[in-house]
Amino acid sequence: MLTRSDYLNIYQKLQEVRRGIHVLQDDKKGYGYTYVSEENILSHITGVMDKVGISLVPSFLPGGWKFTPRVYEKVKTDKAGNQTKDTVSEFLFEAEMLFRWVNNENPEDSIEITWVIGNNTSDMAQSEGGALTYGTRYFLLKFFNVATSEDDPDELKRRIKAGSTNEDALKKMIAEIDAVVKKMPDKKKDIVDAISPIIQKDLGRKSANYMNLKTIEAAAEVLAAVQKIAGAT
Repeated sequence: MLTRSDYLNIYQKLQEVRRGIHVLQDDKKGYGYTYVSEENILSHITGVMDKVGISLVPSFLPGGWKFTPRVYEKVKTDKAGNQTKDTVSEFLFEAEMLFRWVNNENPEDSIEITWVIGNNTSDMAQSEGGALTYGTRYFLLKFFNVATSEDDPDELKRRIKAGSTNEDALKKMIAEIDAVVKKMPDKKKDIVDAISPIIQKDLGRKSANYMNLKTIEAAAEVLAAVQKIAGAT
C-alpha cells in the first residue's frame, strides 16, 4: 500500500490505478447490449484511488450544457404487418464536462480532461441523469484503456499477466477489435497511429496488422485503443 512518503505525482498515481485494471466483465444488459455497469467500474477504481490519494472532480464547462425539446413520429409495425404512428416527445440533454484528476497531497498537481456527454428521454431529469451516468462510465473506461469482455475477467487477467497465447481467447479478442475497427472506416489513420506501436512491440517488427497479434496482453491494449477512438467519434 502506498503512503505519503512515496511522493508520487498525479501521473504516477493514475498509473497505479491503471495497473490494477486490465479487463472488466460486462455485467448489465439493456437495449440489446451487454455492458459494464457504473457500479462495477467504481468498485474497481475508487478503492485504488483512495489508497494512492487522488480525487476525480467533475464539472460542467460554463455554458456548455443545454436541453433541446424534440418531437417526432415513430412508426411501429405489428406481427400482421400493420403500421401505426406514435408521436414521441423527448428532451435531448447535451453537455461539455471537465473531469479533473487531483493529487490529494498536492492539489495544484492535477490533470484536466474535457468530455462530451448526451442522452435523450421523455423526462428532463432522466435525460441529464442518464447522460451523466453513461458519460462518466465511458470516460473512466476510455481514460484507463480498460478492455471489456463477457468472459470471466479473472481468467483474462491471468492470461494477460502471463502474456498468454491461448488461441481461442486471442482469436475472440482479435474478432472484437476487428468488429470495432470495421465500424470506423473513416478513422483508418487514427487507428493505425494508435495501434501500430502496440503491435510492433508484440510482433518485434513494424506492423499495423492486428490480425497477427500474438499475446492477449497486446490484444487487450489494442482493443482498448480502438474503443477509445470509437468513443470519441
